[in-house]
Amino acid sequence: GQNSLPLDPFLFARPLAVRSPFRPPRSFRYPLLVFNIKKHLDKFQDIITSVNKPYGLHRTREEEIFLGQKIFSIRKCAQPSFCLVDFPAFVSRSFLIIKTSRVNIEYLNAILNSKVVSFWLHNKGKMQGSNYQIDKGPLINIPIRQAVSDIQNKIILLAKNIIIKKSKDKAADVKEIESQIDQMVYKLYGLTDEEIKIIEGKELTGNQK
Repeated sequence: GQNSLPLDPFLFARPLAVRSPFRPPRSFRYPLLVFNIKKHLDKFQDIITSVNKPYGLHRTREEEIFLGQKIFSIRKCAQPSFCLVDFPAFVSRSFLIIKTSRVNIEYLNAILNSKVVSFWLHNKGKMQGSNYQIDKGPLINIPIRQAVSDIQNKIILLAKNIIIKKSKDKAADVKEIESQIDQMVYKLYGLTDEEIKIIEGKELTGNQK
């Protein structure tokens, strides 16, 4: 509908220029370090699989995607899990990184962690047996419903309360707060009682079809 918003733009991998260790940039002041790295990598020339071998990094990514606010998502998981990070964090390709300026990222993170999105990914996304495969394709097709500022702020506040409780006690019970968020998301998407029962049933039956 008019209030739905696809998840883009995403900042995914773009190749970095690969520099030869023999010609480091002028700002590089550690030639001995470069020599030692080269000496170490020389030992593994026969087994390094990078297309830029022997000294290039394999499938390098721009530093920008690891900086600022972003959402991390584990690509393969038993249950979708999205984590908002607001500090420099460098992760492997077992994670997807979501960055956007089109929607409040704290609000987006709360919506992505809702039962509605979990249900959508189970039925419209990719599955490997009982495990979710959270790839770019399914993510950019999730219909993100924009809420008015008041509703967004309430959802964000509830999500922050979960973080606060968990930071104090990892075993803290936050099901009630999660339920409050889910109820607001159900209303946001205009779901009927019957549709809500289907989603809740999906969650309770271990994601079985």
